[in-house]
Amino acid sequence: MVAEPEASSQVLSVYIPNKDRGGNVFDAAPWIKEASEILFRIGDGATITPPHDGVTSDEAGAPKWEKTVIIYTYVTEAFRGELPRLRSFLHRFGRETNQREVGVELRR
Repeated sequence: MVAEPEASSQVLSVYIPNKDRGGNVFDAAPWIKEASEILFRIGDGATITPPHDGVTSDEAGAPKWEKTVIIYTYVTEAFRGELPRLRSFLHRFGRETNQREVGVELRR
């Protein structure tokens, strides 16, 4: 393996919680696997963090505690080609797991 002449300064992260908008626990493992495979293609590798304690608000504004796995990669030129697949995944994840919001972050 040869080091790239320029390291990517953009990090793409996807947040996969273990609960739906109603606070019901679901099996996040298949979603974590699929998101990891997409991010692998975007950055030629991906890192999956252990579950983190997180809190968001429910629809009434009350705190909702959950366990969230964060998957991230350093963006490469493959990002544009994988963007439709990532978009499709995020929308499907939101619908099929009854999420109020889906967390994704692109930062420098």
